[in-house]
Amino acid sequence: MGLPDDLKYVTITESGLRPEAVSSSGAGGIWQFIPSTGEKYGMRKNRIVDERFDFFKATEGALSYLTSLYEEFKSWPLSMAAYNAGENKVRKEIDLQKTRNYFYLDLPLETERYVYKIAAAKIILSNPERYGYTLGEKEFYNPLQLERVQIELTQPLPIMEIARATGFFYKEIKEMNPHFFEETIPPGIHFLNLPPGTSERFLVFFAAWKKELESK
Repeated sequence: MGLPDDLKYVTITESGLRPEAVSSSGAGGIWQFIPSTGEKYGMRKNRIVDERFDFFKATEGALSYLTSLYEEFKSWPLSMAAYNAGENKVRKEIDLQKTRNYFYLDLPLETERYVYKIAAAKIILSNPERYGYTLGEKEFYNPLQLERVQIELTQPLPIMEIARATGFFYKEIKEMNPHFFEETIPPGIHFLNLPPGTSERFLVFFAAWKKELESK
């Protein structure tokens, strides 16, 4: 989307990259959207699906949100402050204090520390050994690998059926799709994350599954 690469460190400050993170104020996912802002940027939320926990949808929404903030404030520190405190709060303080310089604005303490935390995350993660963090290759998490398909459902699709079709465990499919809360995927259009190399096998199953439903 043509945005600064350093914005990825926002996720470290927001959630520590924990997909299921939920704050005391109800913000959720790696980008910590509250439900209303999440829905504004394309993330559905109901009792069965919450797309704030879909890594891809949430990232697209966060970058769109940050783009709109930058278009208004013309400053990345101010845009990140608005991401944290809300654009209305930042607008109000700019108007009251007559400055658009983030570093001279009197803001909530969490927001005053926010940009510094993001900068610290970049500094440390760019050179962890310098700050006493040493990890061997065996200590790293394996990179997330998956295939993503779009499906349209008229009836609920049991996640256990997806597991059988792909040859993976129910737990593995659920962990790849934390935005689905229950044992089935509800009717509608959804993105589904699948283990590498299984999308074709799943689509063959899915076509047969839909055909069987239609014949009943």
